[in-house]
Amino acid sequence: MSNVSQASSLVKKKTIYRVKNWAAYNRAMIARGGLTLWLDDSVLSSGYMALTLRRLLHLPLRQTQGFVESLLVLMGLDEWLDGPDLFDVVASSR
Repeated sequence: MSNVSQASSLVKKKTIYRVKNWAAYNRAMIARGGLTLWLDDSVLSSGYMALTLRRLLHLPLRQTQGFVESLLVLMGLDEWLDGPDLFDVVASSR
């Protein structure tokens, strides 16, 4: 037996899954795109959460600050929590 035929006999065939419940499949795909953020006043005021989001999403500093402020508005927390001034956070970390 040649090496080629021996190698091909050892390769497993890929299992093909067929979707039968499209409604559940679509809900699962939508849920995979969900985002949950746990915000604490101490974490938010330090600015490190915002800087983490900045690195994850590859955003410039001003866009990150706007993103965090818009999240607070969307969650209705803008009256209780202030978004961090990221320029002060970056300057103090140097």
